[in-house]
Amino acid sequence: MKSEGIAIARVLKEHGVDLLLPLAGQTTVDEQPTYGAGFLTALSELVRHEVGLPTMVGGYLRTTGEVNGILAAGRADLCIMT
Repeated sequence: MKSEGIAIARVLKEHGVDLLLPLAGQTTVDEQPTYGAGFLTALSELVRHEVGLPTMVGGYLRTTGEVNGILAAGRADLCIMT
């Protein structure tokens, strides 16, 4: 599934998308996603580094410390606090 997401992100970048909000969920019966603070950050980081497309990430980010850590580590360009 991750390879499909990366391929789609590449196509979006080629067509002028400037920022991507990676999302994931239980899209098939067999999936067992792990939800928790910052659970989408790994996907954001993957898109940033594999595709070179800036990302915005959410996923239960609740503290400025979590947000600052993600931004300082270069794992996303913007964060959504929920």
